Amino acid sequence: YSYVTDTTLYGLDKSKVAYIITQQTGPVVEALTAKPQGNNPLYLYLAVSRLCLMDAEDFQAIRRRGDGMGAITAQQLALVEEMPGELERLGVELIRAVGQRVSLAMAEAAFRCLAVSRQGLRLEDLEAVLGEAHIPFSPLTFAQLVNYMNELFLLRADGRYDFLHKSLRCGLLAELTARGVSLRAEHQRLRRHLFSLPDEDPVLLQEGT
Repeated sequence: YSYVTDTTLYGLDKSKVAYIITQQTGPVVEALTAKPQGNNPLYLYLAVSRLCLMDAEDFQAIRRRGDGMGAITAQQLALVEEMPGELERLGVELIRAVGQRVSLAMAEAAFRCLAVSRQGLRLEDLEAVLGEAHIPFSPLTFAQLVNYMNELFLLRADGRYDFLHKSLRCGLLAELTARGVSLRAEHQRLRRHLFSLPDEDPVLLQEGT
């Protein structure tokens, strides 16, 4: 992840995105760039990150296709076809895919907390808020989640983790709303934790006002 001060944010490295894309086969590159946001470096990065998460189910499909590079390309094309065309929805899909490989319940709850926060939360904040919801929080598991998507997170100087791109927060909030999740309840849970902090706590001062 990126380590930043409170005022400096580093964007996605476009040259890195270009390199990652060139590692894909020609048909996959064509399919990716043909998506509605296929000219957006962040969209391409999210899409290739999703392709890199192929799991046992994907490899079973590859074997059914006959193994070999052609079968791998065919499965990747199928995944690209299923990808949402919108940047925000693709971000949510990637987060869910990563969560399924580590701890889906914890991932969804932690990212939900980050989404309703203004500028991210520290590990101890996440542990406290998830604890109120009776969801076990593991700093090691959270580190694994962030490591899967380390170009998409930032770590502020005061220890808060946050999304590097607002599209991820917007996508998560929209998805929660569509699922009927009460954002008001999520905010209230976060505020209860914030107002349990000391008056001089920097997170309370920035998030609780």
